Formats: sequence, structure tokens, C-alpha cells
Amino acid sequence: MFLFFADCFKRGSLAWRGCHAVGFTLVETLLYIVLIGSILVTFSYFFASGLLSREKSLTGQTIEQNTRFVLARLTQEIRDAKVLNASTSYGLNIAAATNTGKGLSLGTLDSTASATEFYVNSGVLEVRRGTAAAVALTSSDVQVQLFQLTNRSSGTNRAVAILLQMQALRPTSSIAYGASSSVQATVNLRNR
Repeated sequence: MFLFFADCFKRGSLAWRGCHAVGFTLVETLLYIVLIGSILVTFSYFFASGLLSREKSLTGQTIEQNTRFVLARLTQEIRDAKVLNASTSYGLNIAAATNTGKGLSLGTLDSTASATEFYVNSGVLEVRRGTAAAVALTSSDVQVQLFQLTNRSSGTNRAVAILLQMQALRPTSSIAYGASSSVQATVNLRNR
């Protein structure tokens, strides 16, 4: 390369008239770097935005699926119950840490049959039949924030109002969307 430049100077061409330099000038190189850098920044922004949108969508779907499943299970169990047991806690947020051990207790007219109990344990809604092990109704991705029952029975019509609120748990290393869901329903016992 040095010989090429030396050859141009020998001819007396200080203005580089007879020499065609091969390569890019500093201005062209800087222009290309800025152009490529801005294109990469734009693509990375759209990629990150797409990932965040996907995470928001999946979090919302998880919350909705858990809410629908829990409400359907509660509705089915309440409708099939014969008795609302006296140990049912009305008017309390069963999900609150101060209300541990309280919940919804459903039974049958047969005194030898075991009751079905719904309660919240460390933010997870669980169901237990009699002395069997408790089964979690919500996934580990959500936490029950509010689980409140109200006795709406009047005369021979026995009913329970349910207020349920769930929130997505956010991993510490994620900027996940903090989705939540709240539902309210009143369920009548079928078997009177």
C-alpha cells in the first residue's frame, strides 16, 4: 500500500489526480457505522417490544385461566353441596395472612361424610375433602389476593356470594406485566 502512495507522489500528483485510492474515507466509514448502528438499535427495540408483548399476553392468559378454573370449581362444588357448614367464614378476606385456617366448608346431610373445604394457604387456593391431602387449585404463577364469601341465603334459598381476586407473581429477574383479575359471582345450592 505504501508503494502505491509513493508512486503517486513520484509523479508529482499532490492532488491525487492520477491515483485512485482503494478503500473508504473516514467520513464514509463513520457514516456507515452510524447507519448500521441506528438500524440495529431499531431492530433490537422492535424485538424487545415483541418479547414484552408476548410476556404480557401470556401473563394475562395465565391469570384468566386460573380465575375461570377456580370459579368453575367453586360453582360446581357449592351447587352440589347439601349444607353450608357453620365453619364457613363470611365477610372475611380468607386470603389475608391473619385469617389462616378459615375458608369455605361444604358438607352433605350425612353426618358421617367428610366436608369439602376451600381455603388459601400462602396465596394458593386449595381444596381438601375430609382428611385427604389438600390440592392446589391455582398455579404457582398467581397469588390469591382476595377470597371473600358472603352468605346470601334467604328463606329456603341458600346462596353464597364469592369475591375472588388474583394477581400474577412476577419473577425477580423479569419486567413482567403485573396482571390481575377480579370476579364476583353468586351461587345457589341446588340440593335443598
